[in-house]
Amino acid sequence: MDESERHQRQVGTGPKAVPLIKLLLCSSLALNTHASFAESNAILTNSKHYHSQLINPDNRPSTAPVNKKTKKNTKKRQAYNAATNELLIEDLVDQYARDHAIKAIIDPRVKGRVTMLGDQNHSTTDEEFYTTLYMHGYSAYVHDGTLYVRIQATIKTDSVPLLNKSNRKYLASRSTATDVIVLQHAPAVELLPILRPLIPQWGHLAAHRASNALLITATVGKIETIRKMMQLLDVTPKPAFALKPRSDDDD
Repeated sequence: MDESERHQRQVGTGPKAVPLIKLLLCSSLALNTHASFAESNAILTNSKHYHSQLINPDNRPSTAPVNKKTKKNTKKRQAYNAATNELLIEDLVDQYARDHAIKAIIDPRVKGRVTMLGDQNHSTTDEEFYTTLYMHGYSAYVHDGTLYVRIQATIKTDSVPLLNKSNRKYLASRSTATDVIVLQHAPAVELLPILRPLIPQWGHLAAHRASNALLITATVGKIETIRKMMQLLDVTPKPAFALKPRSDDDD
């Protein structure tokens, strides 16, 4: 038995002190028939207050540990900071998804703040959104009505959309996509050394010899640039001029 528990037993302030006080008060009230019901309740209330003062005489706040995890989860996400012109990337994605009524899935490695200058009253456009992510090392695409935001190093292994006539017009130039360019005349394998420096490090470029086609994963704007270049390079080769050996009859 420690010193504090021995003291509580001596002064009658232990866990069983309140029931004991109630029993004594009830016994005295039963003998005193002149005490009213209101007076008995007042006596019981004062006894509880006296007991609490003995347990915590300084009326100090509870020192129980605070669940920091719960406090962190209930904390509201910081919005746009007008003083520093900064916005969390999570808030940027959430705002864009709400404006376009779509869901968003963010890679847990996508973190940081973006600097937004100028008028902040209008909604973020497609070009502004995808360009901001691209400049911070992230890529995004929409698949089956869901926005996926990933780091650029792993984006080429995802189910990025395949460019076609229907989606080529409305996809943002900085969004990620895959395209197949079939060549008619120029050998696709020979064009790889020319095109590879134009592809970002996180992108993909390969040639299929049997179909003479190029497989590209990059931003939509980069794919469109390469497609225009192929229209200039994929032409019928001109016949080479052969030098006719000179004969004696030519004299």
